Amino acid sequence: PMDNKKFILHRTVYDWLLEAIAFLGMASTVIPACYMGKSANPTPVHFNFRGEPDAWGNASELEHLAIISIIFYILLTAIEFVYPIFNSLTGSTEKNVLLVKRAQIRLIRHLKALTTLMTANLAVSSLLISAGKTSNLAPYALPLSMALLTGLLIYYILKIYRLHNKT
Repeated sequence: PMDNKKFILHRTVYDWLLEAIAFLGMASTVIPACYMGKSANPTPVHFNFRGEPDAWGNASELEHLAIISIIFYILLTAIEFVYPIFNSLTGSTEKNVLLVKRAQIRLIRHLKALTTLMTANLAVSSLLISAGKTSNLAPYALPLSMALLTGLLIYYILKIYRLHNKT
């Protein structure tokens, strides 16, 4: 194993695209919270598995969702800057360290984009339901989000494992 703290990974165009998606997702969570904060309309604050609202509250409760999105965004961004502390149990070799670290960082960047998009979907859907434009979440929203999250984690865990075992 080697000390891999000296390796710096520069963002590619794809990485900047993921960052833009994550930022827009976060912003899309904050905007409905600001817009709806003063509304007297009841706002859905919880959805069942079919995407139907099953709990209603004050529109200002969308602020909680915005805060969660901001926290996820900040924490996952911070993790990118401390990635050298992450190391698997076997350590990295000179041949695979950059590939392993790039996969680890890409996992974090994908998670950031996905979590902010998921909270944005909830916030925008709550806004539309509160305004009477729709009655529930898109029926595919929750299953698709969970499938993407699960698939993303499985893909990158397997990829990192395979890269780590390369000699």
